[in-house]
Amino acid sequence: MHYGGQVVDVPGITALARKYQLKVIEDAAHCCPAHYRENPSEPWKSVGTAADISCYSFYANKTITTGEGGMACTQEDALADRMRIMSLHGISRDAWKRFTADGSWYYEIVAPGFKYNLTDVASSIGLHQLRRADDLHRRRTALAEEYHRRLGTLEEVILPKAHPDRVHSWHLYVIRLKLDRLRIDRAEVIQQLKQRGIGTSVHWMPLHMHPYYRETYGYRPEELPQAAGLYPQIISLPLFPDMNEGQLDFVVQSLTEVLRAGRK
Repeated sequence: MHYGGQVVDVPGITALARKYQLKVIEDAAHCCPAHYRENPSEPWKSVGTAADISCYSFYANKTITTGEGGMACTQEDALADRMRIMSLHGISRDAWKRFTADGSWYYEIVAPGFKYNLTDVASSIGLHQLRRADDLHRRRTALAEEYHRRLGTLEEVILPKAHPDRVHSWHLYVIRLKLDRLRIDRAEVIQQLKQRGIGTSVHWMPLHMHPYYRETYGYRPEELPQAAGLYPQIISLPLFPDMNEGQLDFVVQSLTEVLRAGRK
């Protein structure tokens, strides 16, 4: 998964997959658009170009949206056919053509499929969103840069950063609290911001710490120490293309006041 909008080490994952003859399925829900390259002399590559399947989300808060739904992309015809069949009740591939001049009224159920297709209305919204994708990305990037500039001197936080060989989509702007410098914890910071009218979020509780996985598989937080250690520190600040300078000022000022008041 490309967390927050920054593409992971695609060449490393690809090499590992080849070594063990594995398929690569990318969770690119946060990355539309996002790019990477292995060194500065290479052209930029779009997220998803090295994977067998790349999955995107178009939920309301994503970088482009259809309100709900998503998309899976692949260059392999067999995988595309299988996904189309399974996404619409398992009906045969000819059913996809039955409303065209080349189609037939006859179709069969060939697999125990689901109802996973994106609606025509949502798809129409998505086409217009795609045309705006670069403009929306530029706005998100500008807002992230303003957060960098205005929060850069705040000693109680660690800011996110884009690696030099990445083009970050900035779906999320996730800061990390330096809890060793604070008398208050993450929950108190979130609560104080909420009292000022600022909604924040946490992305996310590590999977192995959720009840189902704890109770079913017996996972303990310390078994994945990096994820468990980061979890109490992270807060996602508001970031959306229509965010204006006054709103960003208010978030920065409020966060600064809360953390300074909570210093040890």
